[in-house]
Amino acid sequence: MTKKNTRAGVRGGRAESPPGDLGEPVLGRAERSVAALLARARFAQCLAQCFQPPPEAGPRTELMGALKCLGRSPALPRTLKGPTTRLRKVWSGAEAHALYTEYSRLFFGVPLCSPHEAAFQPREAVSPAPILADLQGFFRAFGFELSQRRRTRADHISVELEFYAALLLKLAHARFHGLREEGRTTSRAARTFLQDHLGRWLGAFAEALAAQEASEPFRAAAEAARDFVAGEARRLRVRPVIVAWEGRFASQSPPHPLACPATQSPLSVPNDPANPSDLGGSSSSVAEQGGRGCEA
Repeated sequence: MTKKNTRAGVRGGRAESPPGDLGEPVLGRAERSVAALLARARFAQCLAQCFQPPPEAGPRTELMGALKCLGRSPALPRTLKGPTTRLRKVWSGAEAHALYTEYSRLFFGVPLCSPHEAAFQPREAVSPAPILADLQGFFRAFGFELSQRRRTRADHISVELEFYAALLLKLAHARFHGLREEGRTTSRAARTFLQDHLGRWLGAFAEALAAQEASEPFRAAAEAARDFVAGEARRLRVRPVIVAWEGRFASQSPPHPLACPATQSPLSVPNDPANPSDLGGSSSSVAEQGGRGCEA
């Protein structure tokens, strides 16, 4: 006699619906795979939020709630538990105005540390246009649109992280519903995106932030992003060509040997961080996908 599984919400040893809540129990190899993808996507979304301009006042309740939920999830890979705990600790203890001030110091005006992939190009590269065009091609192919409310460049670290999260969510959807062709297409895109973009420059970005003695919340987020993306590259068997940090950005000229160092990188903090006319900085990196389907 076959023993029936009487567990609520389960028939035949399989969950009746996708595990939208990361804390829900799942059964079977397929469900575990889907839950792990959802957890990785949520972690990437949290990292993206860390590099969106913080509000001048008030706590980042959305980020704190997401990190709390993620930390309690049994689906969260063990390699991400420590970084999740650290992020929650340092960001919950950070004062809102201090976060805004530090973000302005690092990323607005003529940035001390550029949040854009194109700034980490080799010295011989003269234009960010090829990188931006390739990123826009990725976004169009998967219905990913940048927010029109806060215009942000396609190569901003928060945008690239959020797009990778969207790919993981699409892959989870395809696996749960048995959409093999969609799954293969999304998996190939994730590998290529890591190979050509996200996997190349986050190590240099973390090193550049450390060189500017960034405060712990941003330094912790950069290190977590670097390690997460490196882990994803290993998981997907991708070997991106890593960009080395050369002490300056592609858009900067090397300092003249007789020039005063204080005149080399004037910091200009815009009155309105959402103003796209401040070409050196960035506004919000909240990226929107059709119908906000990215949210797990």
